Amino acid sequence: MEQFKKGEREEQRRKAENEENAQNEENAQNEENAQNEENAQNEENAQNED
Repeated sequence: MEQFKKGEREEQRRKAENEENAQNEENAQNEENAQNEENAQNEENAQNED
């Protein structure tokens, strides 16, 4: 019984860790995309000013 609870807790911990990793990955990707968009917009604006 105790072994089962330990295994269940470990599975929950891994699940939470995986979800957190996926969220962190998504956040990093969104941040990178936003930065790339901003850079492209700034570049376009600079070319238009020339």
